[in-house]
Amino acid sequence: MYRVRWDRVAVNELAAFWMQAPPALRNVITAAANRVDQALQTSPETKGESRGVDRVFFSLPLAVRFRVYPPDRRVRVLHVWVLTPRS
Repeated sequence: MYRVRWDRVAVNELAAFWMQAPPALRNVITAAANRVDQALQTSPETKGESRGVDRVFFSLPLAVRFRVYPPDRRVRVLHVWVLTPRS
C-alpha cells in the first residue's frame, strides 16, 4: 500500500472546484476524489499516463497530476483539474 498525500495546491484547487460546483455536482466531485485516493494506494506507477517523472490519472470529472516515490511507498497529488466536455 502507498500513502497518498495531496499537496496544498491540489487541495486548494479541489476545494475551489467543489465550492464553485452546483450542489448536485459536489457529490460527484467528492466521489471522484475518493476514487483517486483509492486507486493510487495500490500500484500507482501503473495508473494513468506517464508525463515524464509525473503521471496523470483520470477519475471523471477530475484529472490529477501525481508523482510516485517507490522507496517511501508514497504518492503526492500535485495538481487537480476538472475535465470539461468539448463543444
